Amino acid sequence: MMEQNITRRERKKQETRERILSVAREMLISRGYGATTLEEIAETADVAKATFYNYFPNKDDLLRQIAAIEVEAVDLQMAQETDRHSSPLAAICRSQELTFSESSPVLQVIRRILLEDIMHPEKIPLPLIEKGNMLIDLVRQSQEQGELRSDLDPTQTAQAIGRAYLAASIFCKHLNLCPESPQNDYSLTLSAMALLESVGITRQTEKGL
Repeated sequence: MMEQNITRRERKKQETRERILSVAREMLISRGYGATTLEEIAETADVAKATFYNYFPNKDDLLRQIAAIEVEAVDLQMAQETDRHSSPLAAICRSQELTFSESSPVLQVIRRILLEDIMHPEKIPLPLIEKGNMLIDLVRQSQEQGELRSDLDPTQTAQAIGRAYLAASIFCKHLNLCPESPQNDYSLTLSAMALLESVGITRQTEKGL
C-alpha cells in the first residue's frame, strides 16, 4: 500500500511539473520573457506559489528546464533524419535550422528568448542555455573532414555557429527572406555560412549545403 501511495504521489508531482512547464512555454511564446512573471505562470497553472517554487526556484531554472525539453526534441528529430545528412556540416546546418528557422516548430521558446536577449540584454539572464554535446561532436567530425577549420576550439566554434545562425535569422526576418516555409531554410543557412566564411571558420557556402 505504501509503495502504491508513493507511486501515486510521484505521478501527481510529475503531472504538476509538466502542467507548469506547458503553461510557462505557451505564455513565454505568446507574451515574451519580460512580460511573463512566475506568479502569473503559477496562477494560470492553478498551483500555489509555494508549490511552484518547489519545482522551479527562479526564472533561470524554469527556462533551462524548458530549454532542455526543446533541445531533446531537436536531438530526436535529428536522429530520425540521419540518412538525410550528407556530411557533418550538413547535419550542423540542419540542427541550426531547427533552432532558428521561422518554419521550425521545435524551439519556439529558446528562439524567442534568444532574440529578446539581443534586443534587451539587460532583461535576460545569461547564460540561458548551454550548447549540447551533439553540436560539439558534429563540429569535431566536420573539422576532421576538413569542412571547418581544425585549429579552432570545437566548443567555441559551435558557439560561433549558433551566433551566426541567430544573426542570420534576424537578418532574414527583417528582410522577409525566410517566411514560414521549409524550402526557405536555405536562405537562413546561406546567410549564416556567409557570416562564418567572413571570419574564416568555413568556406563551404558554394557547396549548396
